[in-house]
Amino acid sequence: MFVPEEFASTDPSEAVRIATENPLATLVTATPDGPTATHVPVILTIEDRRITRIACHVARANPHWRKINEQSRILVIFQGTQHYVTPGWYPSKQDSGRVVPTWNFEAVHIEGTARTISDAGWLGAHVAEVSDRFEYGRPQPWKTGDAPESYMQALVRGIVGIEITPECITTKVKASQNKSDADRQGVIDGLRTEADASARKMAELVERMVEQDGR
Repeated sequence: MFVPEEFASTDPSEAVRIATENPLATLVTATPDGPTATHVPVILTIEDRRITRIACHVARANPHWRKINEQSRILVIFQGTQHYVTPGWYPSKQDSGRVVPTWNFEAVHIEGTARTISDAGWLGAHVAEVSDRFEYGRPQPWKTGDAPESYMQALVRGIVGIEITPECITTKVKASQNKSDADRQGVIDGLRTEADASARKMAELVERMVEQDGR
């Protein structure tokens, strides 16, 4: 991922935040037949504010897992907050007209090695962990024990686990840091006039980056 200096984040907790808030990741592997990608929810292990392990599973019918071995390099992509930015929000448009549209976004790319897991005990515990993670806070959270045991055993037989050990984590936060203070405020104000929730989240992100730069 190309990351200009002004958009690079070296704080590992930023990667944790983006990945935790956006747990549907894209797994990408290179094969002789070309790149293969799969979209999966993941479980992160966080130690000392860093992502040290990523666990997920795919359907056994998905051929992607067969392309992975313990020497495999894999890329895991997390897409965070994103929104279009119109030049009409920049006050500098009135001064020089030297502005163009852009897209603000945040993303994390994690490169590492991966292994596949078919052990029924590991898979059962993993499925339970996934359910607990995403059911947490619901009035009546679903648990794997709510389903018939024979059904869950059949489910486990139909999936393959993937465990990734991160080796390189790259975080990009593009939130108008390369603009003047006036243009950044214009972006914040403009985003807040949009109706969608992603615009409001991006406005908060741009504002947070402005506050960080002012410290």
